[in-house]
Amino acid sequence: MSQTPKQQAKEAINLKISEKARNVKNAQNAVDRSNSKYFGGVIETVNNMTQGGINTKINE
Repeated sequence: MSQTPKQQAKEAINLKISEKARNVKNAQNAVDRSNSKYFGGVIETVNNMTQGGINTKINE
């Protein structure tokens, strides 16, 4: 049972679309990981600065 050229084309297009979708999802995940690392660092820095400020006031 062979496929018609139209069915073959449709299948090829669907494979391409799912491959593109997977690539987009992977890129999105990479951006999310990168953002969480970046914002995690920013939040940690702010927390350290705040903590430093609190400690300075107590010591004065």
